[in-house]
Amino acid sequence: MGRSRTRRADEHGWLWRVSERGFALVLRLYERALDLVLRHTIVTMAVFIATVGLTVWLYAIVPKGFFPQQDTGRLTGSVIGDQNTSSAAMQDILRELSAVLRSDPAVNNVIVFSGGGGGGTANTARMFVTLKPLAERKLSADLVIARVRGKLSSTAGATLTSTPTTRRASTCA
Repeated sequence: MGRSRTRRADEHGWLWRVSERGFALVLRLYERALDLVLRHTIVTMAVFIATVGLTVWLYAIVPKGFFPQQDTGRLTGSVIGDQNTSSAAMQDILRELSAVLRSDPAVNNVIVFSGGGGGGTANTARMFVTLKPLAERKLSADLVIARVRGKLSSTAGATLTSTPTTRRASTCA
């Protein structure tokens, strides 16, 4: 009866035996792969150099950035007025910015919300711009931003920063 409940120090359970066989298999595979590599050092070095070269080439050609640039036909912008800008003055500035944007031939629609930004301050606003279809405007969203940037910089009392809107991964078809 005592034998069934105790085990000698050199005996192991089924889990240990199975895992030990698995480790031995991995060790044998590693030894074979290492023998193969050490027998063919020139081929190994050629594969290594090709891998490094391919990595450098891919790093050079793959676009950088968290999200790839996409032309969705929409722009978003943040407007920040001077610190002493009143709510009424900000409305005038936003009307002027909207008029400049609407006068561009690539712009279809402009929507502006003032007083946002989380703090509810009177000198901030958000702009949403819808562009005409790409076939009609013949310019990318980035080029449209570059074209209107000069016109918008002449507006006194506020700064507009604008970026193209990208699709989120969950909305891509």
